[in-house]
Amino acid sequence: SYASPEQFRGITQTTATDVYSLGAVLYKLLTGNSPRENDGEARSFLTDSGNSEVPAPSRVNSRLPRDLDYVTAKALRHEPKERYASVEAFANDIRAFLESKPLKARSGNISYRLRKFARRYWVPVLATSVTTTALAAGLLVANYERSIAQRRFLQVRQLANKVLALDDVLSGLPGSTKARHEIVDMSKNYLEALGSETGADPELALDIATAYGILAKAQGVPGRSNLGQYAQAAESLRKGDALVESVLSASPRNRKALLTSAEIADYRMILADSDHLRDEESAQANKAVQRLDALLALGNGSPDEMTSAAVVFANLALAYKNMHRYEESIHAARRSIAAGEALPSRANYESQGLSIIADCMRLSGDLDGALETIRQTRPILEKIVFPTEVSRQTTRFNVLWREGMILGGDDTLNAGKFEEAIAVFQDALDGVESLAQKDRNDAASRILVATAARELGRVLGNEPGIDNLPRAMTVFDLGIMRIREVKNNSKARREEVLLLAGSSYVLRKWNRAAEARSRIDTAFQILKEIKDYPAGKMAPDDEAAVALLALGDHLRDTGQSRRALDVYRELLDKIMAFHPDPGNDLRHALKLSRIYSALADLYRQNGDLDNASSLSALRSGIWRTWNSKLPKNVYIREQLDIAK
Repeated sequence: SYASPEQFRGITQTTATDVYSLGAVLYKLLTGNSPRENDGEARSFLTDSGNSEVPAPSRVNSRLPRDLDYVTAKALRHEPKERYASVEAFANDIRAFLESKPLKARSGNISYRLRKFARRYWVPVLATSVTTTALAAGLLVANYERSIAQRRFLQVRQLANKVLALDDVLSGLPGSTKARHEIVDMSKNYLEALGSETGADPELALDIATAYGILAKAQGVPGRSNLGQYAQAAESLRKGDALVESVLSASPRNRKALLTSAEIADYRMILADSDHLRDEESAQANKAVQRLDALLALGNGSPDEMTSAAVVFANLALAYKNMHRYEESIHAARRSIAAGEALPSRANYESQGLSIIADCMRLSGDLDGALETIRQTRPILEKIVFPTEVSRQTTRFNVLWREGMILGGDDTLNAGKFEEAIAVFQDALDGVESLAQKDRNDAASRILVATAARELGRVLGNEPGIDNLPRAMTVFDLGIMRIREVKNNSKARREEVLLLAGSSYVLRKWNRAAEARSRIDTAFQILKEIKDYPAGKMAPDDEAAVALLALGDHLRDTGQSRRALDVYRELLDKIMAFHPDPGNDLRHALKLSRIYSALADLYRQNGDLDNASSLSALRSGIWRTWNSKLPKNVYIREQLDIAK
């Protein structure tokens, strides 16, 4: 099958004979067949004129480049003088092909000097040719294997991203959590294998970094349907961040890298917020803003870039609000609306941005402006066509919850419209509870159920009349049941603390004091398990601070004034160590005012009038400050009148 025409005919053999045989080997490697694969073709050499043509390799395998047709045709010519003059020349053309250089075979000019040299020194040429051909064949095989490996690597790379893309589809389908677990685990394994292969390929590094961000969202970035795997999400984001930073260090104006970096910083900011890591949250927020500013400064933002910018700015607005940086929050919300202005989903960003602005206005004391702004969002919201029921209910929840807080949120600045607040909170709760019922493993919907139940239960519990107490407890117990279905999740455990503490007030009103104390004790057990208590300092709205206040209130209401006094003192000490700002932050003002009032009453009961008077003065001072800032605010005026 590999014999030359002259070998069949029994005539003189030369180096050209070896060239032919090696060309036949090359032909076999390329096509899977030798030039004369069967006996019939071999016998034809004995009878015909020797002019039978060998089919070009590209005719047998269409994936082969035409250059290889010239190489094999040159090596397999019937006339020995028309073949490559030497195996070295043959090998050189193979190397030229591998290096994408011009081929001698295509030019048709054979060097006479090489032919003479090959004929004169055929023995050493043959010896050298064997070695050279072995090397060339090795290079050819290695290149072929490398192309297969690259093709498989690309397939795995694409598969990892396509598998992750399935999670976005499944996240909108109730009952899909088990399948999503399997997808996340599979994708994680792919990405870990790919991550070690990035080398100096920036495009691959960015692809993998983006995929790590998508993986983290599915694992446990709050704000969308996720599996509640916060620690795993944080680790995925750390790996993605390292990859994208390596690209930016070499190419600081890389658009894709800037956007990917902003998105990863956004996810890390959200996770830090969930774990109350305020320094980390602030650092990641600042990084996200810097990356977006650098990207937008390049101009000509694509629709995909503007969509991502709108989402990140909306999340930044939420983070700044949670950090009590209200002016920055409003600015970020307006940038989100502006970024989404030319997009088909413009109404979505507008409704979300306006609702955040309304919440910031509430927390800044502008209740009238907050109520007017939040009510602008409802008509916009109802016109939006959402891709899934999950996204519809999640978006509605955010707007409804903020409206409920403005109308009558408990223990916060509100418009005093409690009946309206109850209706709005119930609407929000019903929507996310429907999601939780359809998917027993979805962590995100359960956290939203807990959030809505906490506020609705509080408002119901504070409404006059015994009839609201059973309904309040039903709501609290629903929230507790759902949040306990979320395992190994620190945010869920903190939500449970708030529900337990909040429900203790309703139970006491219902003359079930022992059960109320049991729930408070359970709350502290959880705080110790997640290492939130004991603590050296506490923000006024930390879960540990809420639990301590609930304990102090319980001890006071059940006649244990001495122990209550100790708890309130501990709470005040921890909050003051946090360095609160009641003169500029209404949430701080409300919490400190409440603690000052409780302590002053207890001191007064125990005959310590000096301390009682001092704390009452501090409380009055807080509300005088706020009254000077917002002299027309009814809520603040009421607080000032009570403090007097």
